[in-house]
Amino acid sequence: MPYLIIAGLALFLLVTYAGCGKPKTPNTASPPEPKPAPAVERVAAPAKVAPKPSDPEALTETPKKKVPRNACCYKMSAPPTTFDYLCPRCGERTLYALPPNASEKERAAVVDATFVLNVQLEGCRRALAAIRDLPVELDESQFCRKCSPAVEKPELVLVVRRPGAAGPHRVAGVTVEDLRLLNEYLSGKPTHTVEHDYETPMARQAQRLEELLGLKPSLSEETK
Repeated sequence: MPYLIIAGLALFLLVTYAGCGKPKTPNTASPPEPKPAPAVERVAAPAKVAPKPSDPEALTETPKKKVPRNACCYKMSAPPTTFDYLCPRCGERTLYALPPNASEKERAAVVDATFVLNVQLEGCRRALAAIRDLPVELDESQFCRKCSPAVEKPELVLVVRRPGAAGPHRVAGVTVEDLRLLNEYLSGKPTHTVEHDYETPMARQAQRLEELLGLKPSLSEETK
């Protein structure tokens, strides 16, 4: 019996030793392929969008259009339809204004009067002061309701006092251009300067000069 136990133990040790001493077989299997890196999706950069006209940047970046000098592409604003006129003769004030319930005739009269007072009056006064070679004056009394209460459509009146004449010559409805024309003629200038510094022969103004002076002007044939 003891011999069987010893024999079995020896056999166990032999089998165990044989299993431990057996060389390991190398693993010839190919290593696993590496996993590919995840693809990166390329996104195109967003295109620049032009700013809207309402954006502040658009207002600063928009090139300004150059307007040539002396351009006549703008709209003239209408003169005001009110005027507080002070009469230089009597010192009385006359207020011109559009009444709320005025008739068409009354409105037209106020518009015409305020146009002359706002646009022509000061220019006529200066142009008249430049005339030195003939006794002339500007009669503004039609715009004074105290001096001329019956006048419905007031106008500026030129009064010419020619030496040797029977009385003064009066011309109603004169303008700044009329007084400049008269000054140019009396100064001996052969041409008349009109808008945009354009000059025309003085002879072409013969009819208006005759109306302003009350006689036919003497003009050189060379300027006709």
